[in-house]
Amino acid sequence: MTEQNTPDWDASQLLVAEYTKLREEIIKLTDLQYQLVSLTVIAFGTVLSIGFQTQQAPIVLVHPLVSLILGLTWLHHTFRIHRIAAYIRTEVEQKVGLRTLGWEHFVQRTPLRPGRASYWSLRAVFPASSVLALASAGTLATAEPETLVLFILSGLATVVTAVVFFAWQEPAPEARRRRVASPGADG
Repeated sequence: MTEQNTPDWDASQLLVAEYTKLREEIIKLTDLQYQLVSLTVIAFGTVLSIGFQTQQAPIVLVHPLVSLILGLTWLHHTFRIHRIAAYIRTEVEQKVGLRTLGWEHFVQRTPLRPGRASYWSLRAVFPASSVLALASAGTLATAEPETLVLFILSGLATVVTAVVFFAWQEPAPEARRRRVASPGADG
């Protein structure tokens, strides 16, 4: 047997490499989120244009379903971002020290509040475009059974989208653990 040469890795080098890759993954997921928002806006404009040109409400009523799917994907990326951030906060920043790395701790201490415009600036695209699509389709709708069924499905998709986005909270996993560990604590 031959002995393999293994590099002597300094723990700090590994932490820096891990931190760098995790931050890159957050940036990639954020880029994908912006693409999903853009795709939602493009889809909305496309179905509205085609629906009004052809005077077909069912075409416009497809948008709330598309918006729900794209919105859930956006939220999935949000979940992944917060999971990575929690790992950086608990596993990397704690090891290196908050004086060296502390961004995720800072973000956790000073989150965006749900009532602020910056909190809603991108996420509002999904429920708002669904509501606008429903209202627009209402001006084109006929009493055909297929259109009525699609109206109901699109209405349900719009309600689900709005509820999911209004109810979605983004606490870090360790904040949830603190609340579970001490019920009644305000976390």
